[in-house]
Amino acid sequence: MTERLTRDEMQRIGKGYDPVAARSLSINTDCYRDPKFLQIEREQVFHKTWQFMCHEEKLRKPGSYFAMDVQGQSIVAMRGSDGELRAFYNVCKHRGHELLKGEGKTRFVTCPYHAWTYNLDGSLREARRSELIENFDSKDFCLTGVQVETFCHLVFVNLDPDAGPLAEHLGPMPELCADFPFEQLEVKRHERVVVDCNWKVAFDNFIEIYHIATVHPAIMRWLEVKSFSVDPLKGGHSYLRTKRRNGNRIVEDEARVPDGAHDLYQSYAINLPIFPHVAGGLDAGGFSYTVFWPDGPNRTIIEIPFYGAISETDEAYWDGLLKEAMRLLGEDMELLPGVQRAMQRGRIKDVPLSYHERAIYWYHEEIDRRIGADKVPADLRVEQVLAPYAIG
Repeated sequence: MTERLTRDEMQRIGKGYDPVAARSLSINTDCYRDPKFLQIEREQVFHKTWQFMCHEEKLRKPGSYFAMDVQGQSIVAMRGSDGELRAFYNVCKHRGHELLKGEGKTRFVTCPYHAWTYNLDGSLREARRSELIENFDSKDFCLTGVQVETFCHLVFVNLDPDAGPLAEHLGPMPELCADFPFEQLEVKRHERVVVDCNWKVAFDNFIEIYHIATVHPAIMRWLEVKSFSVDPLKGGHSYLRTKRRNGNRIVEDEARVPDGAHDLYQSYAINLPIFPHVAGGLDAGGFSYTVFWPDGPNRTIIEIPFYGAISETDEAYWDGLLKEAMRLLGEDMELLPGVQRAMQRGRIKDVPLSYHERAIYWYHEEIDRRIGADKVPADLRVEQVLAPYAIG
């Protein structure tokens, strides 16, 4: 059953909002603690927007597949024998058993329950004893497809059959990182952690820099925090950039930029928050993305794969980078559960957002639009919404 906001709930969310960011307050804490809001977000945000799956490296060869859960819906992407990339609901058309887990390579897909078998294009290959079923037509039992597209060799899926193309969702983002050689990357490390807070508490933290000096003082030695800038992009995305301090790196002997990358990635650390829950990082060491998956209103699963140049074999470097990244994440994870507890107790109300938190303002505008709590006219331009925070 589709959840909807009541008029009172819409008014409660909108209380304190102002179309001028400098005068606006944070959204109501119900959005961070009420299971109803999470269900609405699953239906109206996660199931109707483009969801990041993996780097195309996982699906390069015919027969390769990658399965994942998109907020209660099991999805699998496969590279067909014809070279075509397709995605389907990962569910057998007979009795609904899950077909594939994780990632791998196969010639065809066989359900582990009753051994119905499918071709890589989703068509039914064989249904045991189907000759005993009257009027059985294999064409009626193809796997249900979902939209799948790639952006810079990154694979995205969308469960909404009526959704617009990925390029429309991403807006100017592909152009901003078009010179980064994603095709030269492969997975180097992959971490998964769990934190006791709402997924938006965690994501909010990753798209603002207001907390850096107090929570991550070590970063000050390699990033010029005062150079931080953010450009809000249509659709709730952002483009964040911070200048490196005197060429310093997160770890010593940082890997080279993959061949073809612009000098920008030597001088700056780039963060590309992709609506609704992916924060992608680009810099001289390669590429990483952090994905925030809701696991209930008070729990978040954080996935963090790290990608580097295929020719790069320096294990010590990647061990060092992972260690430092997890140390920084640990500093955040010590604080986020406390924020969630305060929200649960109703102790946070009408909070002003600082200049360095302006990406949160724009991001939540898009969430509100999608869950039905519109507070800004749809034709209001980004420049007007964030006029007080224009980047020089």
